[in-house]
Amino acid sequence: MSVLVIGGTGTVGRHVVAGLRAKGETVRVLTRRPEKVRDGMQGAEAVEGDLLDPAGLDRALDGTKAMALITAVGPKEAEEGRNAAEAARRAGCSRVVQMSVFLPPGAETIPHFASKLPIEEAVRRSAEQWTILRPNCFMQNDLLYREAMSRHGVYPQPLGHRGVNLVDVRDIADAMVTALTEAGYDGRLVEIHGPEALTAQGVAENWSQGLGREIHALDDDVQAWAGLVAPHLPEAVLPDLVTMFEFFVEKGLEADDAALQAQRPLLGHAPRTHAAFVAEAVASD
Repeated sequence: MSVLVIGGTGTVGRHVVAGLRAKGETVRVLTRRPEKVRDGMQGAEAVEGDLLDPAGLDRALDGTKAMALITAVGPKEAEEGRNAAEAARRAGCSRVVQMSVFLPPGAETIPHFASKLPIEEAVRRSAEQWTILRPNCFMQNDLLYREAMSRHGVYPQPLGHRGVNLVDVRDIADAMVTALTEAGYDGRLVEIHGPEALTAQGVAENWSQGLGREIHALDDDVQAWAGLVAPHLPEAVLPDLVTMFEFFVEKGLEADDAALQAQRPLLGHAPRTHAAFVAEAVASD
């Protein structure tokens, strides 16, 4: 089967590409920078294109049977995602799998969470066989704070007193690969979570153990977090993320037992723990 992976050079997408290739699938990756695919994804075909160019999407999808859709946070995300889903419909793709976002009640007030909803609607119209995955916040986001932890002993990400079921991006990728290549997941919306709800203090404790030094959480101070990351983020993105972390602090992002059970067949294994993620990250330094 030939699969077009949109977002295939990103944090989740590169694992999707690797998983599909491991299963012997033919993989195309839509990218603005084909060298990123040629240099880092052996066996995948780079197709230069842009989600705002419908004609380019049609060329990229020509001859493919399935599409993995991972859109990047940004002001045009909804338009880009709809374009991709509509192109899949025009191309006659038999299967489309979208990475959306976990949307508990009230989370649609977060702008980049809300952007996923019109994409989901377009995906439902894009193919007879569609699956929408709604993952929780990524464990791998912790890697953005390695300098803060190593230099200052601080974990700054605010997660609230109820906690967030942080998920390893490799689990999201495993679920996408299963939904793309195996029967039984058509017309389903499945949440993807880590196994436990973690507060910032809980995350800091895991990093303390992994790094062998005391790491302190910043007591869910969203403005302190914003001040730390502002120099490293596009100006348009920061207010959106502030709204997201304010939601985390007020309401958390917890999974229930039913969601944890429902995801298990898609993963094919128990979800990776944050402690294991930390241990692996430290060992790879």
